[in-house]
Amino acid sequence: MSLAGLLSNTIHLAQKLPLKLAAVSRCYRAETSNVIEERGTYRVHQFTKVEMFVICKPQHSDDILEYIRNVQEELFTPLGLHMRVLDMPPHELGAPAYRKYDIEAWMPGRNSYGEISSCSNCTDYQSRRLHIKYSDHDSENYRRAAANL
Repeated sequence: MSLAGLLSNTIHLAQKLPLKLAAVSRCYRAETSNVIEERGTYRVHQFTKVEMFVICKPQHSDDILEYIRNVQEELFTPLGLHMRVLDMPPHELGAPAYRKYDIEAWMPGRNSYGEISSCSNCTDYQSRRLHIKYSDHDSENYRRAAANL
């Protein structure tokens, strides 16, 4: 994620957290799918997304994940899409994610739901890998990150 990389090797004051960032990202997907429903225009290899990234203290990461999910729902609701929010089970999570929501919308052309957004609580996984810390009373700690993917 570009915003996570932007913050690598940084130390932030605890008093200035949470740090909320957003950016438009150009994305390139390397993997392919053999599932027939994902072929063609639905599972494209190049797309643009809005990336939201929040850095916070560990005790706030669950609340920040809910905040990002609510922002996503508020953005999509006025579009009149029939949506559902999936709280993903642990076996569906990648290595960085402690918890993840997928937001899916009904896609009549596919006659099924498809993912339109997701957000994850990555706890301190990304901050440790990228050396992103916060300073609190003369000590440095790894921050937690919740991200929209």
